[in-house]
Parts: sequence; C-alpha cells; structure tokens
Amino acid sequence: MTKANGWVQLVEGRFNLEPAGPATARLFELAWRLASSLGLDTTGITFRSLDGYLRRAGAVDVEKRSVQVPVGEWGGRVGSFIASDFRAAFARLCEVFQARFKVPGQECRPLLQDAQREWESHRSTWAVAYAIGRKPGG
Repeated sequence: MTKANGWVQLVEGRFNLEPAGPATARLFELAWRLASSLGLDTTGITFRSLDGYLRRAGAVDVEKRSVQVPVGEWGGRVGSFIASDFRAAFARLCEVFQARFKVPGQECRPLLQDAQREWESHRSTWAVAYAIGRKPGG
C-alpha cells in the first residue's frame, strides 16, 4: 500500500543463470521440478508481466526494465552477494532434493561446488526485471 502519488516497485528474477554449465543446469532442473510441483511460476510469466500487473492495479507512469546481475566474485561486491544467496539457497534445497527426488547427498554437494566454479569461469549472470509505477493522486 502506498499513498497517493507514491511509487510502487516490483522485482522478479528469471528462473535460470546464463551461461550455465552442467552442474548449474542440473541444480536448476531440480529447482524447476520442485517449484513446478508447488505450482510456482517457472516459465517466466511473472518476469515478463510485472508492468502489466502494475497497470492492472491502476498504477500510472509505469516503466519496466531488466538488468543482468553478475553471479560470482568476478562480478565484484554485487556478484559476490548474489553468489552467496544462490549458494545458501541451493545448500538448503539440496536437503529437499534428497527427500523429494531421492537425489543422493553425495551428488548434490559436489554439484553445488561445481556450479560455483562454473559461475566464475562462465561469468554467469541472472536476469532481473523490475517495474515501477505511481499510484495516481486522489
């Protein structure tokens, strides 16, 4: 909720990294399976629709942009923070992958280590879309 003439921002990341090596692709494949089973958007509809959501909610002066965020130490401070987020998320998800999909623990941990090396060597990025809009004055 925002006051009249206030601004609203929506942010959504794409459900993959590019370029992705085999370990990164495998981790995201497992994450897609899990997200799909929970009814979450894995197709990018939300990523592509942020501006439309704001317009349908009545916002004006709506703008949408997307940026490629670096993932890994190669991307400086931001890249390091994002890599830490992905590392932490996948470390927790590995337990779920083991329970839900019977992925052996000895497969998941090395995958995550390999994926982190891929983010550096491939200079992976994460597409993030954001849209801003203003609530009309009253």
